[in-house]
Amino acid sequence: MQSNSLLPVELTVAKEAVLLQLAGQAYSIKINPMAKKQLANAHSYLLNIIQQPVIASYYKQIHLLLLGQSLLFPLPESIVSLAATNGISQKKLLKVSKNKMGYLLPTADNIGGVLQFTNGQTLPLPILSKLADGPYSVAITAKNQQLRLQVTPIQTSIPINLGAPVTTSEPVLAVTTPMPAADTVKTDASVNYKLLFQALNTLSTTNAKSTLEQQLPNADKASSPQPHFLMDALTKAGGLPPNSQPNKSFPSSLASALFKLMPNLSPNTLSSLSEPKLLRQELLGAMSHNIDPSTWSSNPNTHISTVSLLCQLLIGRRVSHQPSVDFTAKIAQLQATLGLPDQFLALMDNERITQPLKALINNVSLYQQHSGAVDGVNHWYFTIPYSVNHYQEQFEGHIEQQKNQTNGEQTWKLRLKFNLSSGPLLVTVSANTAGITARALARNTNEAKHRDNNALQLAVNFTSDNQELLTKINMLSPSLSKKITQLGLSITAVNTQLQAVAATLLPGDHYLIKVNV
Repeated sequence: MQSNSLLPVELTVAKEAVLLQLAGQAYSIKINPMAKKQLANAHSYLLNIIQQPVIASYYKQIHLLLLGQSLLFPLPESIVSLAATNGISQKKLLKVSKNKMGYLLPTADNIGGVLQFTNGQTLPLPILSKLADGPYSVAITAKNQQLRLQVTPIQTSIPINLGAPVTTSEPVLAVTTPMPAADTVKTDASVNYKLLFQALNTLSTTNAKSTLEQQLPNADKASSPQPHFLMDALTKAGGLPPNSQPNKSFPSSLASALFKLMPNLSPNTLSSLSEPKLLRQELLGAMSHNIDPSTWSSNPNTHISTVSLLCQLLIGRRVSHQPSVDFTAKIAQLQATLGLPDQFLALMDNERITQPLKALINNVSLYQQHSGAVDGVNHWYFTIPYSVNHYQEQFEGHIEQQKNQTNGEQTWKLRLKFNLSSGPLLVTVSANTAGITARALARNTNEAKHRDNNALQLAVNFTSDNQELLTKINMLSPSLSKKITQLGLSITAVNTQLQAVAATLLPGDHYLIKVNV
């Protein structure tokens, strides 16, 4: 089964080239002359990224959707009721629908007033019965605290290939409205890491060799940690990318030199992140990532903080106006903290490096923006980049905590989403403190804690659209149960579910149509 991601984009035409603006970066695309004539007739554009598992890999197709004029309707009560039955309040709908493009649902075919979504779900909407049958982009938008259903006819779908990122100083002719801010779009972490490391590998440090040899430490970052249960289990279950080609680091490349100066510039391996201490450190780093200049003097000890400081340094050095004395001093202090010579910074002063860095930081910040309390339920979203066999990816997480005001019992839910070579895998762990009495918690004695630890009960559910993957997980579930029990926890069930997995855990990603309607 396949999964789809929809991203709003901007198109520009420069001479003979067509440029696609995505998350602040321009990419060249090739389309035939007939399709190019259709661009000017479109009102807006969507990038439809279709992901489907193939043998030992995860294949992506990219289609450019040309959209017509949008039509707005009052949000049908059936959609509001459907959201409510899935625990989504109208307040939360308003929150996720305030983006410029609204809350995008998967594309759908309108057939006589019935929306047939690409994932197979159907939704009868009589208000659409007078519209022409055909494909539509569907979104929920909000204006003046009022929810609306927006349907936009899809004029055509053009398969495209994204070329290398480009920079241009030539005038271009815009053919659509400006795209949303970069930090409102979830980006593909693996693509940005690939672009970043490829750019660093193409830059040579030969001319600065004598200076670099005095500054580079002798020890490299450890790249071969001991195998761990989590790594082994995921590899057996779904096949983490085993055949990924490593990034070739040439002896005189900027990448090789930077990895020696800043080992944390490369994400940690997935197996090392299974260590609680390191995982906690990376989670805390993802919460702050050293945005406050008062933290610039402390050496970054996480991957995210390293990427953030490097990005801020490169941007800070490129200010067009005359900087203040205080600002100049802070930038110099940040450069000294990172230990980067001027030769390095001069080499990195180009969009091929700064754009992927900004995209990676914006991506982390996006999860923080969605965290908070909604209707008395606390939500924390996060993402942690990792490396597997020299391949960079990220896993997403969502922690939900709710307290029963009547008896004081707390319910916790943890969701983790992994992108395996056989397809996406969603792991949901539900826990509750039923049986832990308020008196035992109040005493907080070692005896009470020891006696009541077993009251924390876990239920684990694995969701994927790949039956073979779920079969392997079922085979490994006894080992997982044993491991959880060894940690002093009680596990009530390990279940698997064959179902499409949303493109992201962030709110607003198709949660209205994850169930049959």
